[in-house]
Amino acid sequence: MTQPRTRVPRLRSSLLTGLLALNLAACSRPGTPQADVAARGPNAPIQAQTMTAICRPQVSGATVVQYGGAGLGTFPDNNFDIIPNGNNTFKFLGTGFQSFYGGAYNSYLTGTLDDPDANGATMGSVTQNVKAGSGGGYDNRANNRRYVGVVQVYRAASNNWIGLYHSEQDQAGGNNFYNRLGLARSTDGGNTWYDLGEIVSPHVPYSPTSTAWPLIANTIFQIVNDGGTDYMVVYFSEQQGTEYDPNWSTSYWMTAARAKLSDVLAAAAGGNVPAFSKYYNGSWSQPGLGGDASLVLNGNAHIGTLASVYNTALGRYIAVGSRNSDPAGGGAYLIESTDGVNWGGTQGLFTENNVGYFRTVGLDGDDARAGSTFFIYYVQFVNGNPTNIARRTVTCDTSGDTVVDDGLTGTGQNQWQYQGTWGTSTGNQDGRYAGTSHYSNTANAAALLRFTGTQVRLSVNCGTGGGNLALSIGDANAANFGAETSASNYCASHQGDEFVYDSGALPAGGHTLRVRVTGTKPTASVGTYADLDRAVVSTTASTTVDDNTVGTGQNQWEYQGGWSLSGGNSDGRYAGTSHYSNVANAAALLRFTGTQVKLRLNCGGGGNLAVSVGDANAANFGPETTVSNYCGAHVGDVEAYRSGPLSPGGHTLRVRVTGTKPDNSLGTYSDLDRAVILP
Repeated sequence: MTQPRTRVPRLRSSLLTGLLALNLAACSRPGTPQADVAARGPNAPIQAQTMTAICRPQVSGATVVQYGGAGLGTFPDNNFDIIPNGNNTFKFLGTGFQSFYGGAYNSYLTGTLDDPDANGATMGSVTQNVKAGSGGGYDNRANNRRYVGVVQVYRAASNNWIGLYHSEQDQAGGNNFYNRLGLARSTDGGNTWYDLGEIVSPHVPYSPTSTAWPLIANTIFQIVNDGGTDYMVVYFSEQQGTEYDPNWSTSYWMTAARAKLSDVLAAAAGGNVPAFSKYYNGSWSQPGLGGDASLVLNGNAHIGTLASVYNTALGRYIAVGSRNSDPAGGGAYLIESTDGVNWGGTQGLFTENNVGYFRTVGLDGDDARAGSTFFIYYVQFVNGNPTNIARRTVTCDTSGDTVVDDGLTGTGQNQWQYQGTWGTSTGNQDGRYAGTSHYSNTANAAALLRFTGTQVRLSVNCGTGGGNLALSIGDANAANFGAETSASNYCASHQGDEFVYDSGALPAGGHTLRVRVTGTKPTASVGTYADLDRAVVSTTASTTVDDNTVGTGQNQWEYQGGWSLSGGNSDGRYAGTSHYSNVANAAALLRFTGTQVKLRLNCGGGGNLAVSVGDANAANFGPETTVSNYCGAHVGDVEAYRSGPLSPGGHTLRVRVTGTKPDNSLGTYSDLDRAVILP
């Protein structure tokens, strides 16, 4: 937990600093496991298996969706959960403070993914019926267990929620605490919680006369299937010494404990918890209460405020954690796991100071599963207190394409060479790829990109001052350029990382992309700027078919039934357009030649689509696959369907409006953005 404004003892302040300092920065383990035992105490981390990342993350800028504590004092004061209510509303459930000694309450906001407290805030109850032997009454200062905060919920049924909580019990004098993890149950949608018991505690036992203990923090859970059995796996950060270490950024290790999910539910029905086992030396062999534990994150062992979800596009578990003591600055890392036990493949996501308490959810708000594009919600700290909830959109690109950021400069392969007068804009959080762009309004200033591949695409930082660009492709020596193609850097409202150019298929080998500033502009623009964001180089050329390429020929959309066009948008839709319908059994056909097709949608209050692939004559369609056009918050150009390998030759993609919708959606619309065809 963090320090509220009303309480200022020294150790509580250092605790807050530590929470923000927990990170995924690179840090080698000293010595062998035996040396670690001597250096750090009996709870020695064992090196996890190596994991190679397959997600290539593309991250949007930050959008603040909720300011201040929404009437709950400090909120959220710990990790928090996002729970669908129906009708496109959600509960943001966490812990709220009125004052430090006045107690922490399991509370929630009710609203949308764009506005979490649109429908108000509810100060819930304290966790009731605390078990004997676990520290006494919740708000009883004599027993000093003054914090129990639910951080994540497993919804077994609408009236049977199991909440994972973090608790704190003061030492004598109140300047430090002994913390444990436990489970609670709610039968009224999170308004009231009843303590079921504790499941995890530090490897050093509680003593009322101790001056400090090693701490446990940053807990979440994931349902993981192992050998056909579902387990509730609880991840947490545990200090490894025999007493409290104020250097949080180097004293925490990501560890785990688990129990069978069936045992958790059976015990909860009886008002209890099953025994959890900590992961140690390659097996789940140590007791959750008081046992030793081993490292489950390879290499980059220090982690804070983790959030996990299963990614269906990757076929892997992914998690996001803070990196506030990284030399590059604060922000977040992404890690991956194939089995929910061994984690690694650490990658930086974004840089932003004073952030933590992450929650990763699918575009529909699902906190258990997500696709290739998903949301990260997190807390921004102001003056040391959790103040705002912000959101970023992340897309995992697994295509194998090469991304060349505008900031990669030079005259070699996959580097930008800027000629003439160009400026650089860095440190942005507005949707630009990697937060940077290069800009110029000097006529005939140019940018050259030498690359090897069969296709190149260009994205720009698009806005009201954008001008016209002239693009051409030359040989590997930056000579013999072909005819120029015009593109625009203008958008009616700002849009970072907006793709405006696609070379189409090129012969395999070396090429050079040239982007020239023309000094001219569209009529509506107020400037003539070129503002380059990144290029994407492919070795397997794909064909993009925009929704507004209409007809009955190859690489054209044929719309059957009631469809409408939405054009001129600057909200992330490819080329600013989409076609939409909510007429049951209306269909869209796309005839193409290739070995795979991908469908991308304009995602919002959408319904269910039925997608199938037929032959070149738009006949003999195979089984339909149901996909959703629903997102809890609008996202343009989202991949919703991938056909899998097809035989070489002609095919037809059919998208049918079903007239049905996911439970939490408000509508039944299909909203098509584009298709991508692989040869």
